[in-house]
Amino acid sequence: MHRSGALDTVFQKFPDKYVDNYVMLSRIIRLEADVKHSLAKPKTVSEALDELGSKVGKDSRRKFEKFLREVAKDEDGDVIDIAPK
Repeated sequence: MHRSGALDTVFQKFPDKYVDNYVMLSRIIRLEADVKHSLAKPKTVSEALDELGSKVGKDSRRKFEKFLREVAKDEDGDVIDIAPK
């Protein structure tokens, strides 16, 4: 079986493992992006999320907060605690 065929098989038989592996890879692999960074650093998580919301919109901010809550469930503690809104 070739690599792409193996990935297809894993995706079909074990979709949860397939997604878990890509999540793990996303933590390791960092893609360079043309991002303009602000010199002002937020002092609190709320300020950081407000800045994010102003750049990407309210829906994207909510999705990111949901993602952080999901990650917090899976991790042992090194994750910012985000209360649901």
